[in-house]
Amino acid sequence: MLLGGVLLLGAAVPLGCDGTEAEQEPRAAAPDPDSLRISLDAAEQYLVGGNLNEAEAIARRMVEAAPDSVDAHELLGRVLIARAIALRDAGRAEAARDHWIDASRQYERVVRLAPKSSGLHQSAGEVAQLAGRTGLAIELYARAGELAPDDPRPALYEAQLLMADDRPSEARECIERVLGIDAEQPHALATLAVIEMEQGNWAAARSTIARSRTALPDDLGIRTIESRIHRLGGDPERGLELLLALPESSRATEAVTEEIATCWIALDRPEEAAVAWERCDGMRGPRSGVIAVNAAEAWLDAGRSEEALVWIERAELAGIAPDRTRSLRDRLAP
Repeated sequence: MLLGGVLLLGAAVPLGCDGTEAEQEPRAAAPDPDSLRISLDAAEQYLVGGNLNEAEAIARRMVEAAPDSVDAHELLGRVLIARAIALRDAGRAEAARDHWIDASRQYERVVRLAPKSSGLHQSAGEVAQLAGRTGLAIELYARAGELAPDDPRPALYEAQLLMADDRPSEARECIERVLGIDAEQPHALATLAVIEMEQGNWAAARSTIARSRTALPDDLGIRTIESRIHRLGGDPERGLELLLALPESSRATEAVTEEIATCWIALDRPEEAAVAWERCDGMRGPRSGVIAVNAAEAWLDAGRSEEALVWIERAELAGIAPDRTRSLRDRLAP
């Protein structure tokens, strides 16, 4: 990435009320490009080493000293992203959300300094998406696609957000642009399959998702989408076959577990759904309370109050809201 322009700070001299020069502290000139690069390299090393305090301190000093430096602003954005990830992984979702928003606002500054960079618009869109700023993310992806019309990523990301925003017609237009660049792009095909499914075009959905999985046979997300298409299309057995064929470690991821459990429920086998939730890897992570609730509900559906109570208690220990666990307790057999 090229360095942005380096400005001299404070060329004007403020005057006092009588027209004389007011006393002021001397203002430092912006660092020369070599000094700026040395400082940013040091911050980068701190960031890679996990010392976010030092990385952020240097990045903020460089942003203040060289306000037109794209590199300085982008580095500060990446530090804020690292803080958000660390908080998310520690289970502090609310604090992480605040840092995602801060990072997104920082990337807005970055793209204002680099209005012709498709890559930075794409990055800014991804950060906005993680911050929950969906409308902004869509705008940034659209701009990234305009700047790099041969890159399939912006239109693909835009399509997936448009789908989440219940705008399938616009999403289809984006996917058609992606497939015009790469006719076998697997994630574009998977997104198109979901569009076909939601519009009731079951044959097209099944054939399209099959093409997607042929291109990426080991992709868990694509396989899970294929399972969902079969389940919602009236064939949950086929959906289960696709997922139960996976290694145990893959079956235990939360997204795959959810689809397996939903297939079992569709087959009126809630006890199997409960067992699937009990084996989910997420039981050891920050979402353990939510997963415990899912296990408890499945055991309740199976009429197994004793097993359900175990998971209700685990949900309570994990901090699930009392009204939610109380509603589960109300379903226990007397």
